[in-house]
Amino acid sequence: MAIIKIKSTNNMDNLINYIQDDKSHNDKILYCNAIGVDPAAATRDMQLCKMAYCKTKGSQGKHLIVALSKQEEEKVVAGNNVEKTADKIADIIYSNTGCQVAYAVHGNTDNLHIHYALNSVRIADGYKMQMNYKNKYQLEAEIKNCLLN
Repeated sequence: MAIIKIKSTNNMDNLINYIQDDKSHNDKILYCNAIGVDPAAATRDMQLCKMAYCKTKGSQGKHLIVALSKQEEEKVVAGNNVEKTADKIADIIYSNTGCQVAYAVHGNTDNLHIHYALNSVRIADGYKMQMNYKNKYQLEAEIKNCLLN
């Protein structure tokens, strides 16, 4: 079963640079993409959203890490579905939060894992994202269900 970690971040620029930096991951970034932003300019686009709604203070976003189990990894890799799986999980995150998402799949460790950087501001209405326990457990359940199918 996948392990999912959710952390707050106050520096989206560092987070996005980290998840997209191929050199620091031994050239093992398998895939990068985004929803609601240009992957190459994700920090700028997320900041523009915050500025448009005057929401530049406080938490800047969330960092979700989905670490696949060996069985899940074998299934995803054998089916040549690395990109499809990362995109499906990103769709789940976006549909639950309404926030811009940049992400990358890393293959530089013992287990395949995907980093998701979420803006703290919902793009449609400018409200700050709320991640309480109920939201977190629902999101985790949907992601785990996605990996089972």
